[in-house]
Amino acid sequence: MNHHTYTLLTTLLLSLLLTTCDNAPQSSNPSIPSPSKPSNSPSSNISIPQSFFLIQPQQVGNIQSGQKVVDIQVPAPLKIEKHQEIANMEGEELSFDYTLIKEGAKKLVQVEWESEKVIDMYIFSEKYHTKKKIGVGSTLQELVDAYPTNHQLWYTYVSSDHPVIKQEMVVFETSELAGIQFLIDNKGYIKGDKIPIKSDQTILQINDFDPQTKVWMVRVF
Repeated sequence: MNHHTYTLLTTLLLSLLLTTCDNAPQSSNPSIPSPSKPSNSPSSNISIPQSFFLIQPQQVGNIQSGQKVVDIQVPAPLKIEKHQEIANMEGEELSFDYTLIKEGAKKLVQVEWESEKVIDMYIFSEKYHTKKKIGVGSTLQELVDAYPTNHQLWYTYVSSDHPVIKQEMVVFETSELAGIQFLIDNKGYIKGDKIPIKSDQTILQINDFDPQTKVWMVRVF
C-alpha cells in the first residue's frame, strides 16, 4: 500500500467515526431537574383581616349593636350557628335567641339578639382585642396599664342567672370604652375568702385582686 492510498483510507475512517458520534443519542443531564408542575390545591391558610377581631364600643369586628341578625356575615373558615333556648332569669322563664360564631368546634363569640336585632355580644376567644391589645387572656395589670384612669372595678351576683355568664362576675370598665365590660376571674380576689356583698353591685378596689388575674370574657353592648 503506497503512502497516498494509506492517507486516503485514514481520512475516510476518521470521517466515518465523526459521523457516528454526531448521530449518537444524547444522554440527559441528571443534575438538571425537570420543571415541577404548578400545584392546583388551594392554600390551607386563609387570611382573615385583623379588623374582624377588633373590639370597639358597640362593635365586635363587623358586627354592631342594633344590626339586623340576617346581615351578620363572617369570613371563611368561620361559621355561624343560630340557637334558641329557654332561660330561667330571676324566676321567670324567657326565650333566649342567640347566634354563635365558631371556628371549627371552638366558640369565639356569642351574639344575643331580640326582635331580629343584635343587643349583646360575648367574646370567649383571645383572637379579639381592643386597639390597645386588650381582650380575653389579658391580666388585670395589663388592663390598668392600658386604661390607667377613669376605670372602675365592681362585683355582682345577679349575673348567676344569666344564660351566658352563669356565675357571679367581677367587671372592669373604663370610660374610654363605653359599653364594654371585661369580666375577670373571681378567684383572683386576695382580700379574704369571699368578696363581701354590700349590694347587687359592690364597688371593689384594684388592689383587692392579684394583678395577674385574667379576663375570661368580654361583653359588648
